[in-house]
Amino acid sequence: MLAIDLSGRRALVTGGARGIGFETATQLLAAGARVAIGDVDVEAVGKAAADLGVEGIELDVTDPASFESFLDEVESRIGTVDVLINNAGIMPVGPFLDYSEALIRRTVGIDLVGVMLGSRAAARRMVDGRGGQIVNIASVAGRLANPGLTVYNGAKAGVIEFS
Repeated sequence: MLAIDLSGRRALVTGGARGIGFETATQLLAAGARVAIGDVDVEAVGKAAADLGVEGIELDVTDPASFESFLDEVESRIGTVDVLINNAGIMPVGPFLDYSEALIRRTVGIDLVGVMLGSRAAARRMVDGRGGQIVNIASVAGRLANPGLTVYNGAKAGVIEFS
């Protein structure tokens, strides 16, 4: 449980349909925030949003237009964004030499580029003087490399250094 009061704050969570994103949304709600979740999986985000009683909106973090649309939709439903949690990510496991180029690009696109695109899109809306917070979810794997997670390790190291 978060030990802070977020009453009246509006918080967005990418990758909010499951896992860490879903739990983060749950904790933000418990702290009093109005919450919206985004996820590329339309069915999963709809179910998660219904389960939590929050707004659920389709979001592809690798597409700048999708991120702008997501932010526009959130603002129309719950108001201006106070907090963005860049959580969306994937974690392929296996020998590096077995990774396809497509999987490498997809992992870096979601886990690192998505964080950068989301941060930029939200920050542009926050610099008007009212402020806001951006939280980028990384991993210890970005500091301590794990065998079988080479691309994930690299992407999360990038998130740490970017942040």
